[in-house]
Amino acid sequence: QPARDSTVNIQASEWPKFVMKEHFLEAGKLPAMITGFGPPRKCVFDREEVTKIAFDEPEGHLSHLFKGRLWRIHIGEWIEECVVSDVSV
Repeated sequence: QPARDSTVNIQASEWPKFVMKEHFLEAGKLPAMITGFGPPRKCVFDREEVTKIAFDEPEGHLSHLFKGRLWRIHIGEWIEECVVSDVSV
């Protein structure tokens, strides 16, 4: 039996300098910050793609798996692997 893999492979783009998060939200994008090891890195996701992953339960609550999955974020040639630790609206 193969092991279950809940890794999320997702495309993102770099968050350009001097652009506020409100700009991305109005454009249907979802800004994010990756922290932990090394300098903080900012990226921007497609909101619809993240919403499908985050709200996979019929009641519309944030999925329990959202924070438990390994996220493999592809930004150009840079790949970041992380786990969601904080979600804010």
